[in-house]
Amino acid sequence: MDKQYTRSEQLIIYLDSIDIPEKKIQELINLVDDFGSLLTNFEMYKTKVSKILTDEQINQISTSSEKNLALAINENLTKYNISAVTILSSNYPEKLKELNNPPVILYTKGDQNLLNEENVLAVVGTRKPSFYGKNIAEKFVEEFVSKNLLLVSGLAYGIDSIVARVSVEKHKKTIAVLAGGLDKIYPPTNVNLANEIVKNGGLLVSKYHVGLPPLQYKFPERNEIISAISDGVLVIEAGNKSGSLITANFALDQGKDLYIVPGNLNNPQCEGSNRLLYEMPHALVIEPKNILEKFGLSSESKQVKSYQPSFEEKIIIDALSEGELDFDNIVEKTKMEAKKLNILLTTMEISEIIKKCGPNSWTLF
Repeated sequence: MDKQYTRSEQLIIYLDSIDIPEKKIQELINLVDDFGSLLTNFEMYKTKVSKILTDEQINQISTSSEKNLALAINENLTKYNISAVTILSSNYPEKLKELNNPPVILYTKGDQNLLNEENVLAVVGTRKPSFYGKNIAEKFVEEFVSKNLLLVSGLAYGIDSIVARVSVEKHKKTIAVLAGGLDKIYPPTNVNLANEIVKNGGLLVSKYHVGLPPLQYKFPERNEIISAISDGVLVIEAGNKSGSLITANFALDQGKDLYIVPGNLNNPQCEGSNRLLYEMPHALVIEPKNILEKFGLSSESKQVKSYQPSFEEKIIIDALSEGELDFDNIVEKTKMEAKKLNILLTTMEISEIIKKCGPNSWTLF
């Protein structure tokens, strides 16, 4: 790659490439005044280093050469068109420095400057969103990006993918934080979407070097970064064991603003976010402008319409509160005549109270 790395940066990239844990790398950085000189003066620090590293690790480092450092950069960066920003780099994100244990290195592909951008919102949620959740996510994301709010997601299935896809479709930059090496996009079905993010001027980020798969324990670490580089976190549908709740907790620990969209009480994929909303009612948002105003960005969102449903319409609303239903199921639950129900459904659809989600099925708008 064209980028030139300082001696200290090269050494961090090398140590990470041979899987020295980041906490140990940070200890080594704290140990040496001029970290870039560690290899040159290794014998001087060997006794102190022995308290941090194993004999095998010490032997591996003590025999390192300029060739090894160059090889690490070539195999982890140049080969995959990836860049790195280390904790000793001048452009390391200020927001990450506020963490108790900030990552010592980030691997990036795309516009690295986005790591220090202002007006950044993380949008997270279930990997199995309902029709309602998908609809809310698309509407909110479209409004956010139209006001140039930079969105961050984890590029997973569901809400994450919607955030990235809509941003790309609207030709807006977005950040995706991954839980594995940037050579192993997860899920594989989002490889093309990841490429489009970069082509569109966005950014892929990971704290893991190439070759490392997205193992389960890495997702909470990814979620911490998602929250840390953002100014706020929006949760759209999250189950009791959802990783989105982990991100929400990180946001609270980091002093970030937390926003939650209310979900269907009968949908298990909303149990976690609804419970969190009950505990934090001030986090409630019902339209994009609730968040945009916090960022000082104007919104042209439609005001919520004042609508008083009739007795029969309330029966239909109650039936659909359980989720998507087809015509026959609505007839069964409401006990209405098919002809009358058909007229009511059409009226309610025009009034944007319900919405078709299939040839013969409806859900609440």
